[in-house]
Parts: sequence; C-alpha cells; structure tokens
Amino acid sequence: MEEGILDIKYYDMNTWNEYFNQDVLKLYEATVKLLKIYEQVRNLSGKNVIELIKDEGYNAILLGGVREDGSFTELSASKFYRDVFGLNFDVNAVISAIKVGESINVPVHFSENDIYKTLLNIYSNLDFILSAKGISKPNVSPPSLTDYRNVLETLNEFVETSSSFLSIYNPKTFFVTSLRGTTLKALRLAYPKLNEEIMKMFGLSKILEISYLPDPKKEYTIWGYANTIKLNLLDDQLVGTSIGSAIMIINCKIYKLLKFVFYLYLDLKASTENYYRRIIDDYWRLVSNIKTLSKIDIRGEGYFTCSINKFNVDCRIYRNNLVNFLNDIGLILIYVYRIKDFYNNGDMISISFDRYPDL
Repeated sequence: MEEGILDIKYYDMNTWNEYFNQDVLKLYEATVKLLKIYEQVRNLSGKNVIELIKDEGYNAILLGGVREDGSFTELSASKFYRDVFGLNFDVNAVISAIKVGESINVPVHFSENDIYKTLLNIYSNLDFILSAKGISKPNVSPPSLTDYRNVLETLNEFVETSSSFLSIYNPKTFFVTSLRGTTLKALRLAYPKLNEEIMKMFGLSKILEISYLPDPKKEYTIWGYANTIKLNLLDDQLVGTSIGSAIMIINCKIYKLLKFVFYLYLDLKASTENYYRRIIDDYWRLVSNIKTLSKIDIRGEGYFTCSINKFNVDCRIYRNNLVNFLNDIGLILIYVYRIKDFYNNGDMISISFDRYPDL
C-alpha cells in the first residue's frame, strides 16, 4: 500500500497530535491514578494497624481473607494489597493482639515493589513526552484506598489502557518503536512517505555509517534512537532522551508488568494468566510474519552477534556479503529485533542484536 506496512498516516502531524493527546494522555491518566493509590499506602507508613482496623474500611483491606493462622484465602484482599500495593505489616502480631485483646503497636510498612518501581518509570517517560510536546497534564483523582472494588477497577483500567498502547495492538506505537534502528533503505521500503519532520520529532539520528561501503545514496546508513544502544531496556528507571526512545521504554515496561506481575492479580482469578498468554500468542504471530521477509533464520534466536570483516559477514545463523546482509536484516530490525550493541574498528565491525521486546 502507498503508506507502507501500516495503514496509518504516519507522515501527517495530525496523526501524532491525536496520538499524544489521546493514547499517551490516557495512559498517563491511568498511570497517575494507580500511582496515587501507592501514595496512599505510603502515607500509612508507621501507623498502627491495631488502631486502623477499628475503621470498617481499613479492617476489610488489612484483614480481609486472613485466616486465624495468618495464612490467606484465595481471594484475600489483605494479600492483594500486600502483593500489589506493598502494604505490609506483621499479620501474626495483629491476630495475636486481637485474640488477647491487647493494644500494641504494629506499624504499617510500605514496600516499593517491582510494580511500583516500573509504574514510576512509565510515569517518568510519559511525563517527559507530554512536557516535550507542551501538553497540559490533567489532575487525576484516585479512589480511596479502602474502596476495594474501585481500587481493583483502577488496576484493571490501567491494564486495559496499557495493553491497548502496546506495539502489537497500537499501530502508532508500533511505528514509533519500529524506528529504533535500521537501514535508511529499509525505512523507506517500510514507510515510503517518512519525512524529516517526523524523524526529527521522534529523535532519529545516524547510528552507524560504514565508511568503506560504496553507498552514494546512503541507503545502508543505519538510523534510529542512538541513546537506546547498549541499554538493557528492562533495567529500572530508564528515561528516554527523545520522544521515540521514551515510547520504546514505555512499551518494554508495560510488557514487563504484564509478564512478571500483573497477570497474577488482574481480577484474582486463574483466567488472568490466559489474558497474558493471549498477548504472548499475538506477539509470536507478529514474529512469525517476518519469516518471509528475510533469508536470515531467526527462529528461537533471542540474541545473536555478527562479525563484519570488510565485506564478509559471519553470524552463527547467517553468512553472506555485507550488502546482502544489510538488505536481509533491514525489515527484521523494523519488526522484532533491535541493535543491542556494536563495535566499529574500521574494517572490523561487531554488531549484536536482540529481540524487541524480548518476551
């Protein structure tokens, strides 16, 4: 099609104004709303559980689903708040105090768990994008911490919003993340109408230009988000230095949450594992689509390195001349791989690739 591999007007600034003011802003609101629940837990730090449970609302979330032996029922509200929101306290001490009618001090502790840290990182990148675009950030009101039903609804709202933002479902997010690093030739094949205004807005720059390669049109110069090279995108607290790299990081962080944490807690039912499994299956369908794009057999390869000696390319899964290699790798880098690292020493270049995102 005229637009390339995506049926969106990626070359039109109106498309991206809509994306920032709708998709990005909606994710920002859902993220802030959830983070404000964590702040309510933080504000409880040091307070006495024995006093708090005199309130019916706090009693429900602190001791809901707690057995007499301190263990939890399957749908325990107390366990949910502990595991998801980091609301910790000595459960056995509280149970013992209740049994003997003793008034002791059992303080609440707020644990900055992986969910919270990842949400903070998503927020930081969303905040960077909105600030860069001059978009006003709305005031967001969270539910009361003790409103268990609305807290759970807020969590599910974030999961639904973040899932719809993912590159496997949102063609605009796919477009931005697909610019992470490939040859100019591949970019033009995929997006014939890609223009300098869009490239500049997302922060594309030259990553690698092979000086000895006859390339008068610079077709084999690699463009992308230079600041994401050498980064482990699943590390904590990464903030992009361009709008494009920030969206790359957000995309990875959402996958991380859905993969490692959220599928356990979405609605406290076993069916939530199937929710994440559906995302994985959709991702691998995308991966399978690239088999026809290249002679490079990447099945099962999460990471691989190639050595380039002048015009000869040697990889464990591929051997060919340099021009053929750059032609074959181009569209793969748009779909499911990224340049992880490279070392350029004149005629000798070592370049490594990993899946993006790596599920």
